[in-house]
Amino acid sequence: MNPRKSTNFLSNDDFKAIIAADAKATALGLPFNVLISIHPRTTREMTLKERLAECKRIRDNYCQFGRQNRFERAWLYVREVALETMAEHMHLLCHVPKKLRATLIANAKGWGDEPDACHSREASTEGYWSDYGYWFSDLHYICKQMSPQAVFGRSYHRIAGAPVIGARWGASRNIKGG
Repeated sequence: MNPRKSTNFLSNDDFKAIIAADAKATALGLPFNVLISIHPRTTREMTLKERLAECKRIRDNYCQFGRQNRFERAWLYVREVALETMAEHMHLLCHVPKKLRATLIANAKGWGDEPDACHSREASTEGYWSDYGYWFSDLHYICKQMSPQAVFGRSYHRIAGAPVIGARWGASRNIKGG
């Protein structure tokens, strides 16, 4: 993707590719079970290169943890911008073996440059219907800034977002491409 290209939301094709990546990860026995969210407080003062480097650093930290603990990694990230603050942030869904989840969740909290910039928790593979008739899951939570066309005919909750410059989403090589 052109690093200068701006996207306002996940397109229908993006959403289908993300769902396919999740299905492939599950088929490989690598279901997403940890959600890491990075919310750098200084994101508006950061340059584009610095924001992209921060997102890559978090993904690299996860991959390094996997190499050190010798497990196969699968990850999926989505970058988005909250309209209220115009602050860019990233959500990373990843696979971690059960015995290492608590360790990764504890370690990930220190990956941010500022205190409380990085939040991590166990991700649910199950979804549920809200009182308003929307389907929620951790995968759909990270995809909430979809285009109206991607949401059409689906019972997913959509939140408008602001432009993101560069790649809006990505996945590890072993699951990308469905």
